[in-house]
Amino acid sequence: MANRPFGEVPEYAKGDYVLEKIAKEARQTRRNWLADQVLAPNEPRLPVKKLPAWKEALVGPIRRAVQPIDSKIGYSLTRSYYFGRRWLLFFVLPVWFSHYCIKYHVANKPGTLVMSKSPVFPGEEELDGTRVR
Repeated sequence: MANRPFGEVPEYAKGDYVLEKIAKEARQTRRNWLADQVLAPNEPRLPVKKLPAWKEALVGPIRRAVQPIDSKIGYSLTRSYYFGRRWLLFFVLPVWFSHYCIKYHVANKPGTLVMSKSPVFPGEEELDGTRVR
C-alpha cells in the first residue's frame, strides 16, 4: 500500500463520484467521532485508581526499575507479563487441575481408566481368570 496523507483519495478512486463521496463521508465521520471524545467541563471524569499502600510497597520498586527498560523496547516486557498471566490462568491451571482430578480421583477406581495393558500370550491366563487360546 502506498504511503499517502491521511484522508487523501487513492488513485483508483479519483474521478469516481461515489468513491470520493464515501471518502469524504468517512473523513467527516472520523472528525465527528474525535470531536465527541473531548469531555465537556461538566462531564464526570473517572478518578485515578491507586493501588493500596501495601501493594504499592511491593510492586512499586519493581515497576520503577523495569519501566525505563520496558519503554525503550516497546513495552514487550509488560505485554509478555500479561500474556503469561493469562496463559497460566486460562491454560496451565485448568490443564493441571484436570490432570490432577483424573490421576487421583478417576484413575484410582478400578476399571475407569486403562493406562496400559500387559501383553497376554496364548496359554496364559488373563486377569479375569479366563485362558487365552
